[in-house]
Amino acid sequence: MVIPYYVPCLEPESVLSALEAMRQGKKLPTDHPLAYFLSVRYPHSLTSVEDAVVTQVRIYNHLSRVIHAELNHHRSIYQLNSVVRGEGSSTLEEDFQTSNEELQAWSLLYHRYVRVDLNLPLKQIETIVKVADRTLNRRQDLGIFRLTNKLLELEIHERIQNHKLALRQHLPPSEFNFVDREQEIEWAVSHLCDDDVRRIMLAGPSGIGKTGLAIKVSLLAINQLSLQNVAWIDQPSLIPSALFEQIIVSLGLALDSDPRATLQTYLARTQCLIVIDNAHDIIQYPLVLESVLRCLNDARLILCTRTLPMTLPAIPISTLSDLDQDSVYTLFDKLTEQYPPIARKFAHLEELYNRVGGNPGALREEFSAWYGNKNYRTGMNRFSSIWPQLSADAQLTWITLALVSEQSYRQSQLAEVLQNLAVSQELSLLWQHGVITLTAVEGDIEITLASLARTYIELLLDTADADQRTLVVRSIKRLADYLAIVQDGISCVRMLKASMRITLPPTSSLDLAHTFVNTIERTGQWTVWIDYLTMLLNQVDGPDRFWVLTRIGVANRQLGHSEEAAYYLTEALEQAGVNGNFAYQIEALIELSVLFRSRLNYAAARQLLLQAKQLDQRYQQSDSQERIELERAQLVVAEQKLASLPTLSVKESTPHLLYLTAQVELLEGHFDEAMTMALSLHEQMSKDDPKYPRVVALLGRIHFEREEWDSAVNETSWAIEAMEAQQDVLASVHTKINLALMYIQQQRPHTALKYLQSLPMGYW
Repeated sequence: MVIPYYVPCLEPESVLSALEAMRQGKKLPTDHPLAYFLSVRYPHSLTSVEDAVVTQVRIYNHLSRVIHAELNHHRSIYQLNSVVRGEGSSTLEEDFQTSNEELQAWSLLYHRYVRVDLNLPLKQIETIVKVADRTLNRRQDLGIFRLTNKLLELEIHERIQNHKLALRQHLPPSEFNFVDREQEIEWAVSHLCDDDVRRIMLAGPSGIGKTGLAIKVSLLAINQLSLQNVAWIDQPSLIPSALFEQIIVSLGLALDSDPRATLQTYLARTQCLIVIDNAHDIIQYPLVLESVLRCLNDARLILCTRTLPMTLPAIPISTLSDLDQDSVYTLFDKLTEQYPPIARKFAHLEELYNRVGGNPGALREEFSAWYGNKNYRTGMNRFSSIWPQLSADAQLTWITLALVSEQSYRQSQLAEVLQNLAVSQELSLLWQHGVITLTAVEGDIEITLASLARTYIELLLDTADADQRTLVVRSIKRLADYLAIVQDGISCVRMLKASMRITLPPTSSLDLAHTFVNTIERTGQWTVWIDYLTMLLNQVDGPDRFWVLTRIGVANRQLGHSEEAAYYLTEALEQAGVNGNFAYQIEALIELSVLFRSRLNYAAARQLLLQAKQLDQRYQQSDSQERIELERAQLVVAEQKLASLPTLSVKESTPHLLYLTAQVELLEGHFDEAMTMALSLHEQMSKDDPKYPRVVALLGRIHFEREEWDSAVNETSWAIEAMEAQQDVLASVHTKINLALMYIQQQRPHTALKYLQSLPMGYW
């Protein structure tokens, strides 16, 4: 607590007696705010009596300063001189002659408890000021009340200042002095503080001062706005979900399976400032930028970029220019203070300005170069020296091992992936250099890649030259063919991440998407899938673009991002219609119908299916007929209007149809038939199928209707855990609602409420 007045400390014995007197002056309840300052409870926990006394002295000094300051403030209103240490009781008489209750209250506290050396009991004060003791007691009560409020004000002010100080620690240190940026600062702060804008972009070449300006503006925003949190992202990821995870970590939040939803929920209820420095890579992808801006819509946002976006977003942009000559000389003056020897080396500053220009960063580098303040790396990674010694095939083998998800791999598997390569020969070379370890297991050889060797390849992906990129692309193509057969979802995810970092050619990226679509959607890796398709969307056109838009919409629907899903599916529908591609129009209509059905908007879902059926009949897209009929039936079941259930013209009993029929039997009360069908479907499906938990949830509902309570809860609870692990948000929401209804029927509302409260905000 910072208090501007100072009263000299008394001896410890006098302090303790003064505190005791103040306690006796007014008996306070234990929950009274002032009791915290006067309590002797917490000094008991200190290690020694001396520590307790020191604590009491500190408390007394704080109280004394507050009382002294307030007394002099009220005396100044009546043009009375400030009370100084050493005066007698004459000031007490002056205070009571004013007949002002506030001044009398502070004067009474001061002369009784601060000036304990005067030793003025209440009877003596009554004689001095000629006021009845009952009035003096009222003044003392008022004084303690005012002192309590003042202490609370000081505490609130101190907490606010400490919070602002903590927020400033989230920003990088500001190393450079600003010159000639007053207009930019004023512009940035005004837009950032405007609730209708909140977002700005600072653009300019490297070294122009974007980072320094962002720091300055952030500091001013912290002072002017009631911010609750600040995040500074220096090297943002180009993958939206990874960027959202960076922001979540910077804000001090816990990572979740759905970073977008976590961030949007937090920002909706918290005033935050987010600064994304070096955002030029994100700026180059309009759809990625739009996705990031939509997610961060509720935050105050500063984007710093070296380049302007290809299509300007709805965000104010300030392009920083070079400093003029006068500002450059001002910068020189400040730099010569930091680097005294340089002032003598640069006798002709005008020549330097003509040669370097007005870029502050370039000027500082020139100064630093003359001053000799350069840092060079003294050591290199061991694997960077091993890499050039290897053959191209050995390097390809190393990259392939780093791209697969498992820490260990079998030689037989690797040979199948690398096909015609002499795998044994390359493994021997890698083993000699310590890149891998080899272990004989069951007639095969188990290969384990060193962790640092894997890290080296991760770094290589970011800095690869043309030859290295060719090796990575070759490895990705060979692995893709292998993974399409074995359907290893986690390895597919690693492959997609690697291909995003290396930026594959558009045709290769599209081939990879078509190769992995079934595996990725089967295993429910929706977040990475969305990131990959969003990057791909900027590289494709025509039917490929319709397909990518549709898959992004489906993935967002599975994650419960209804607005995002509707945006992409509608975009696919419109673009397919403009280009006359009716097959993709029908598919987009069906997926939109599923989206609206999941949001319980049955009327809109029915209308969309009707449009899909009309298009199908007009243009004879026979492949869509079965899907439309199944979705129509699913909609009827969702509305529980079984009387209007259409006749399904399907050739065989597909898992979708079997699941749907089991639901119909359940709704009609044929529990045994429903159980038979659900168990049959349960036996047919693989446990790693993302729809498997939905079948288990259906079994739970059937068990509940058959009054098999324990089985119902066990099946449904397991299904919820599996759905959340697979990020199947929609199914998880509906299953939680079903489980809550089960608990309500069992007269257990508190448990039901727990599940309902865990639903995403959009479902309340």
